[in-house]
Amino acid sequence: MIARLRRKFVLVNMIFVMAVMATVLIILYVSSYQSSQNSITRSLTMALSGEQKDLRPSIGGGGMTNGAAAGNGAGNGTGTGVSVDKPMVGDHINTVFTATVDSDGNIQSLDDSMVNIDESTAESAVAASLADGKTRGTISSLSLAYMTQTVTDGTKIAFADTSSMTSSLRKLLLNELLIFFGSALVFFVISLYLARLVVKPVEEAWNRQKQFVADASHELKTPLTVILANLEILKTHPEETIGQESRWIDSTKEESVRMKGLLDDLLFLARNDASQTPVMKQEIDFSSLVWSTTLLFESVAFEKKVELTEEIAEGLFVTGDEKQLKQLLTILLDNACKYGKNGKVTVSLKAAEKEKLLLCVNNSVNDEKGVIPKEEQTHVFERFYRGDKARVHTEGGYGLGLSIAAAIVENHHGKIKVSSDTEHGTTFTVILPEMPKEREAK
Repeated sequence: MIARLRRKFVLVNMIFVMAVMATVLIILYVSSYQSSQNSITRSLTMALSGEQKDLRPSIGGGGMTNGAAAGNGAGNGTGTGVSVDKPMVGDHINTVFTATVDSDGNIQSLDDSMVNIDESTAESAVAASLADGKTRGTISSLSLAYMTQTVTDGTKIAFADTSSMTSSLRKLLLNELLIFFGSALVFFVISLYLARLVVKPVEEAWNRQKQFVADASHELKTPLTVILANLEILKTHPEETIGQESRWIDSTKEESVRMKGLLDDLLFLARNDASQTPVMKQEIDFSSLVWSTTLLFESVAFEKKVELTEEIAEGLFVTGDEKQLKQLLTILLDNACKYGKNGKVTVSLKAAEKEKLLLCVNNSVNDEKGVIPKEEQTHVFERFYRGDKARVHTEGGYGLGLSIAAAIVENHHGKIKVSSDTEHGTTFTVILPEMPKEREAK
């Protein structure tokens, strides 16, 4: 699937880029062609109106025409050597000549002051233009464009050389094709790189999803196996009373409760991934919420032989979902008490800079077993991630608690991080935006 997605990305990207490139090059070619046609039309129009001499370029500040310069050079042996017989496309000058013909198509006069043309070529051009029967057209065999005008003594035909225009347009087309295919190759290589770069997060998410499904299936398999085994045992003793078989019933209930908890966690994460987890936006006295939740864990801390202390500032409020925030506190305190046996758990809440609240849950342990290795700290919020699997199975849990905690913090536009070492123990830090409303009464 990932390979197919990568190929589709490259294909779509190439189609889009090549379409844009082709459009730009076509517009450039059409613009150049239109400019050339306009230049030829202007030259033919000026030639028919008798302004043919204005088509000759000037050299120097005195306005000397090329024909004059050539004549002057021939007289003193110092010609300029400049040739304007075939101007390039893009210049506003084209090589033209005119011919006036009678009603029978015979040439009465020929003005070839701008170009040397033999009589047979001129006759062929005139015959082709008259045979065409149009007021304007082209003679491909002679590379000429023509325009006719009716005059008193017959018809005046102006001809312009199109060989320079055709050659320039051919070169432009060749260059554009080289640019197009060269750009296509470059963009193909770039698209391959971008495809790998863009699809990489998708591939990672896909692999995490597959791992998530595999882990969830594995975790559900254990309680289901126990439940089915207990039911088989009960089935083999139909004569026994409920009291006599209570241990199998209690075991089934315990596994059912564990499985329900797992399914609830999975459902929460699934809804959160689909952005369907509702977040009730309400004003919450976060200080009181932390106090009350911490108080609930005093019995748990006593059972685990953990010293539970609080450093909670009063009058701190947040906007959010009280149920989710309580679940967040429960997860952090449960983990701290579970893995901080014979140690000390400290819950602190205070105001931070830039209207933020800083919640820290720390458990200091007496051995290295309670410390999260540095290489594992970046993975603790991943689903089903459990560093010390043997110890986790002993303590219970599925490795979803911290994933849910991270999702809750994200829903409240906050941040969560962990730090762990033998000197300070393990600390989970949550940063939440404080409710900006000032409370002087508090």
